[in-house]
Amino acid sequence: MLQDEAIVASMDVDPGADGHLLVAPGRHSADPFSIPAEDLGRHHARVGAVSPWHGSGR
Repeated sequence: MLQDEAIVASMDVDPGADGHLLVAPGRHSADPFSIPAEDLGRHHARVGAVSPWHGSGR
């Protein structure tokens, strides 16, 4: 669905709910606690942009 320097995102093949979106950081990190704060900020900003529910009031 989307891949850029901040994230890799795609729709779930077997979603638990309509619109379930899988989003991962664009750069490798050993674990979630080692992701640089700058990367997290870009990641969270992009999640809102690709979410099918963004701005829908859900």
